[in-house]
Amino acid sequence: MPVGAIDAYIWGYPLVLFDAAMRRDVRGHDASLTGVSLPNDDLAERIEWIDLQRGPSALVLVETTRYHCVSLFDAWGRNFASLGTRTTGNERQTYAIVPPLWNGAAPHGMQTIQSPTDRVAALGQTTKAGDDSAQPQFSIVPIGPRPNPRASNRDADFPRARESIAAGIASAGSRPFLACLQKLLHESERYAKAVGWRDVVDAALRKDPRELDDDFTAAIDLIESGSPLTPPVDGWQARRAFDARGSAYLERARACRFHFLTGDEQDVFHRFARSDDSGRALHGRLPYRLHFDVWNEPPARAFWSLSACDGRFGALLQSKSNSTVRSRDGLVRNADDSLDISIQSAPPDEPNVNWLAVPQEPFGLILRLYWPRPPALNGLWSPPALRAASVAA
Repeated sequence: MPVGAIDAYIWGYPLVLFDAAMRRDVRGHDASLTGVSLPNDDLAERIEWIDLQRGPSALVLVETTRYHCVSLFDAWGRNFASLGTRTTGNERQTYAIVPPLWNGAAPHGMQTIQSPTDRVAALGQTTKAGDDSAQPQFSIVPIGPRPNPRASNRDADFPRARESIAAGIASAGSRPFLACLQKLLHESERYAKAVGWRDVVDAALRKDPRELDDDFTAAIDLIESGSPLTPPVDGWQARRAFDARGSAYLERARACRFHFLTGDEQDVFHRFARSDDSGRALHGRLPYRLHFDVWNEPPARAFWSLSACDGRFGALLQSKSNSTVRSRDGLVRNADDSLDISIQSAPPDEPNVNWLAVPQEPFGLILRLYWPRPPALNGLWSPPALRAASVAA
């Protein structure tokens, strides 16, 4: 049973963050959400927000020949469904997305997906082709008559912080946070059902403002103190697996904070690097080489890519066309069919080489496997050690 304001802040953090993103109607999957931005030149991305308190909605996926995925997230930031190439194929599909405890009948021919919460985010991702910037092709269509729209939560809005929505929530302080959470809990009994959180929030709002601010700062510090990545192995790091289920409220808050609207690793598998295998930070003044033996190439059913980014895994200020190397781009192979990727700021001296261009400053790398095979998911495969070229030689 919760005991105070700190518990309420941590418990309700995902709901407030999701609500703030939904009201801002963020259309791009970027740093304006939580501040954890992963640049991606492989996929076009689009977010749609679904309010199921006004009734079910149909999700329509068009037929495509490209690798694509639509991930559905509830108001706690949990990925509860994944549709597309890996799971349901590339044919035209129509689903009825329905609210919790819904007992109606979906239109004939529609499969039903029940959301754990009344609010849903649909993140669509589809493979880019060349310079193609087309958005993922899916649509959200209301099912049946709609009641009048409910009142907006705009009175509980947060300042537009330069960094992210999460930064805006943190800088606004305790009372806007609790006011937003109180409104959400009074809108939907399901959030507070059998737990008593609504009473805790109502009681917290009657406390001394200075005490509330201290508790809020302590709660935000606890959430922010989690690390989104595991310790490096051979220079590579993975996403830290936060438990977003059950009563692991702090872990759930951290999962939402650092991995907001991040889909299943079975769709896109990530590895990150900002240091080499000796622990030295990657820097453009040094050349690096990544060698994949033919038996140790990234195991992906669709394709894989290696992208350069800045030292905080953000987008490069001056990105180049060769700042990403992809397996589907016709890579140059060695005589034994192995692969070498030269990672450096200047073009390599040798001809016919796979070159990943990086800036002349600290940088990071993101390795992505689209539709990864089991060895990547169960830990039997890991990327080769990342070494400076002089060491690799």
